[in-house]
Amino acid sequence: IIFLALLCIPTLVFSQDKKKEKQETKAQIEALKIQFITEELDLTEEESEAFWPVFFLFEKEQKKIKKSIRAKRKEFETGDLKEGEIKTKLAEIKTLEVQLSEKHEKFILDCLPILGVSKTQKLVTLEDKLRRKIGDRIKEQMRRPHPPE
Repeated sequence: IIFLALLCIPTLVFSQDKKKEKQETKAQIEALKIQFITEELDLTEEESEAFWPVFFLFEKEQKKIKKSIRAKRKEFETGDLKEGEIKTKLAEIKTLEVQLSEKHEKFILDCLPILGVSKTQKLVTLEDKLRRKIGDRIKEQMRRPHPPE
C-alpha cells in the first residue's frame, strides 16, 4: 500500500503543478487583456470604472454560452445520432450562436455611452488584435526552453 501511495505522489505533484501553471497562464492572459485594452483605448480612470464591470459581465456571459456550444458540438462525437437528432442539435447550436451574437451587440451598445463613438468603434476591432497578441505570446513562451525540473 505504501509503495502504491509513493507511486501516486509524483503524479499528484505533477498534476498540481500543471493546474497551477494553467491558472498562472490564465491570470497572465487576463492581465495582458486588461493592459492591452486600457492602452489601446486610452481609457481614462472614469471610463475604466464604468467599462470594466460591463466588460467582465459580457465576458462571463460569453464564456457560458461558448461552453454550451462546445458541449453541444461534443454530442456529435457519439456517432450514434439519427437525422432528427442532428437537426435538433444543429438548431440548438444555432440558437446559442444567435444568443452569443446578441450579447456581443448589447455589449457594444452598452459601451457607447461609456466610451463614446470613436473608442467604441475601436473596441470592435480590438478583439481580433488581442487574440493575435495572445497567440503570439503563447507561441513565444512555447519556443522558450523550459528549465529542467
